[in-house]
Amino acid sequence: MRMIFLLALFCLMHLAHVKAQEKKDKQEFPYELKLKRDLMIGGVSFASILIPVTLPGDKSGPDKDIVLTTTPDEINIIDRFATNYYNPKLNDIREDYELVINAAGVGSFVTYALLGEQKDQRFSNMMTLGAIYLEGTLLAHGIMYSAKTYIDRRRPYTYNTDLPIHQRTSTNANMSFISGNATTVFYNSVFISKVFSDLYPNSKFKNYIWAGTMGLAVTSGAFSVFCGKHYPTDVMAGALVGGLCGYLIPEIHKKSNGNLAVIPFINNYSKGVSVSYTF
Repeated sequence: MRMIFLLALFCLMHLAHVKAQEKKDKQEFPYELKLKRDLMIGGVSFASILIPVTLPGDKSGPDKDIVLTTTPDEINIIDRFATNYYNPKLNDIREDYELVINAAGVGSFVTYALLGEQKDQRFSNMMTLGAIYLEGTLLAHGIMYSAKTYIDRRRPYTYNTDLPIHQRTSTNANMSFISGNATTVFYNSVFISKVFSDLYPNSKFKNYIWAGTMGLAVTSGAFSVFCGKHYPTDVMAGALVGGLCGYLIPEIHKKSNGNLAVIPFINNYSKGVSVSYTF
């Protein structure tokens, strides 16, 4: 299934490229790197991943007594229904979806560069897209890991009394917010579609690329809920973080968008991302 999806995706990209050429849709490579800006984004994003992992703290699972005595009634009404589900097979499918879209995300910038019209700059363009992809990945996952570390939220399956208590109190059981799967899948989906749209702005295949990648992302997010791993709000938050990073990081690297700035920050009191635009 994974290879079929990747083959279909890359064939679609190739067809779109050929179609663009037929219509003389020649587009200058739209992205560029700037050392100071990219070191700042990459450094802060990497730190946001490293700090939660290295700092000492309570990384144990939820307390056994609390798990045994609490009920789903304490959960908000939007998320409460997710406690009714637990499906390991569906979780395996969800993880397959994540692997597929991860591979497609990595393969996309290679494919885009190799199909580019500027033959003498293909390697350089591929390295630029690769750096942009890595920056966005670090930023999205930095926010996700920080949230999982500092926001103590039990997964839906911890309320399932049919499961053994050791599973309901495992270390991973209190890292529900935000959904790492949704963050990753939506990041890659939006990145693939955004970069394709920037490279081939007049291509009629843009809508198909967006529909296909986002359809896969939404399906994977639904599986996260119905397999008992996440609440709907976990998935929505992951989709927001991943989607914004997948869109904004390529956007700020566009040569024509020097007025847009996305700056991650970390201090003693908070961490986050500052977005500004100079008119």
